[in-house]
Amino acid sequence: MPSTADWRLASRLPSKAEDIELFYPQLREWVSEAVIRVWEGRAKDDLSDAHRQAMEMVEQWQHGRPLQPSAEEAAARYRKYADIWYEDTQLTSSLQEKVLHPAYLRIIGMGTAALPFILRDLSDRPAQWFVALVSITDTDPVRPGDSFASATKKWLRWGRDHGHEID
Repeated sequence: MPSTADWRLASRLPSKAEDIELFYPQLREWVSEAVIRVWEGRAKDDLSDAHRQAMEMVEQWQHGRPLQPSAEEAAARYRKYADIWYEDTQLTSSLQEKVLHPAYLRIIGMGTAALPFILRDLSDRPAQWFVALVSITDTDPVRPGDSFASATKKWLRWGRDHGHEID
């Protein structure tokens, strides 16, 4: 059964048309739509920009490359989910509730596109982003027993060392 956080998140999420998510089930739908658009375009001998984009989507999907959002799309998506997460988890001390919140999981699902935003948030308003960072980067510069402040510093140093502009 969905949690209260699931229902709150679902009620605030835009429709598919307003905010395309890059998750596999939807990618399958887009590929089907793209194939139809390309087929119709070829039948009419008319390859518009939309048809070229559809062909690119099919090619990316065939080669197993995920579609990447633009920097602006990634920033907007991250900010939306982070704001929901901050609001919904600000009064809980449960790490499990924080990292299993649907908005947090969607941020992890953004992959490396979310890294610069997570690192900036970690610098500006430190919060429990460590699970997301480990999940996305498959590395952990923090040692067991490190304090929250020490973990924050180590992740920010890791970000700078890997070319992320944080300040």
